[in-house]
Amino acid sequence: MDWILFSRIFLSILFFFSALLKIVDKQNFINTIKDIGIRKELLSLAFGTLIIFEIIASILLWINSLVVFGLSLVYLLSIIFLFQTVKIIRSEEEVQCNCFGSLTDEKLGYSTLIRIFIILSVNTYLIININSMNSTFSLSEIFSYTTTSLGLIMLYSLLHTYTSLRVKINKEIK
Repeated sequence: MDWILFSRIFLSILFFFSALLKIVDKQNFINTIKDIGIRKELLSLAFGTLIIFEIIASILLWINSLVVFGLSLVYLLSIIFLFQTVKIIRSEEEVQCNCFGSLTDEKLGYSTLIRIFIILSVNTYLIININSMNSTFSLSEIFSYTTTSLGLIMLYSLLHTYTSLRVKINKEIK
């Protein structure tokens, strides 16, 4: 398995899927942007900019000559997400994450920090190995790594939903 190629495809799919789900569930994500403290007149601009950056990052990760710019954009987005999440944790407010639209029902918090650190770790792995990236890859590799990436995202969503439901059921039983 080519871990470098898998990591590129995983990040690309992750950011593209995230942007797509935010577009589908635009109002909920705009509410999240509002809840983290962005002024009302800047909500549409913040929404559009974030979506465009996520899509551009996902595309640049596929282009060998531009992958470093995609990785830089992933760092920028991750740092923005990190600072906003830490700000929310410190304020002890409850803010819907909407990182993947309404695919998962979760609040910004420590689990968000873990996801951000995973993204930063994968991104750092790619930066460290940037000179080892292959410029050619087969269609079967692309298909395999794309479906694996989508499977991991869906598995995360299912596990999160299952855990959330168990917590709600346990609260109702007590």
